[in-house]
Amino acid sequence: MVSLLHDLLTHSAARFPDKTCLVQGARMPSFSELEKEVRQLAQLLMQTGVSPGDRVAIHLDKSVEEAAAMLAVSMVGGVSVNVNSLLKARQVRHILQDSGAGTMITSYPRLKNLGGELAGMASLRTLIGCGNRLPLRDAALDAFQVVDVSAAAECKPCAPVRRIDRDVAAIIYTSGSTGLPKGVVLSHRNLVAGAESVSTYLQNTSEDRILSILPFSFDYGLNQLTTALRVGATLVLKTHLNAGETLKSLEAER
Repeated sequence: MVSLLHDLLTHSAARFPDKTCLVQGARMPSFSELEKEVRQLAQLLMQTGVSPGDRVAIHLDKSVEEAAAMLAVSMVGGVSVNVNSLLKARQVRHILQDSGAGTMITSYPRLKNLGGELAGMASLRTLIGCGNRLPLRDAALDAFQVVDVSAAAECKPCAPVRRIDRDVAAIIYTSGSTGLPKGVVLSHRNLVAGAESVSTYLQNTSEDRILSILPFSFDYGLNQLTTALRVGATLVLKTHLNAGETLKSLEAER
């Protein structure tokens, strides 16, 4: 039964294990490969102290890693807080404080740029770095537990933590174009029902390839991911496309 966010992945991984789930350039994990990555990252999150109900901020470019992070947070019973990759450091700090995030998953360049903006944050405890490592010389970062995401590869796959569909799954923040970003709280039921509704009226199937050009921090961008996971479709990840590039991508990616 699909009632939680991560169920969308595990259900399709059982039905279509070898089918391509996501496409990010030359990286094309199958449903079963993504599920394994998610379960290992979930175990790492548990080892770093993430408990059910904890807020975990995800500040990454749209990628396989970002999708895996959201699903892993769901699997440990946490609440994912996707932070728009284009926000300025002051706005990121506001979202971290407002959501009460105890953990942030981000890239090393972003971590380096945030630096002093993280100083004095009472709730934030753990920083998980992704991608190529950079030396982090800012003294403000010494107050945090810093873990490299590659440690997840050594973890045993995690069994999902028991939750119910009314539990909070995610907080999506507004763009902040007319003030500070404001958070909208979503339950697992909200996300699963949205995927069911959209995939039904669009008549999506496992044969579909869906072009993702919206950020996962935006409600419909996230819905494209959940819709694809629900039906076993392939989601092609692209960012910042203009109209001409979008048409070329539609043709090239079928």
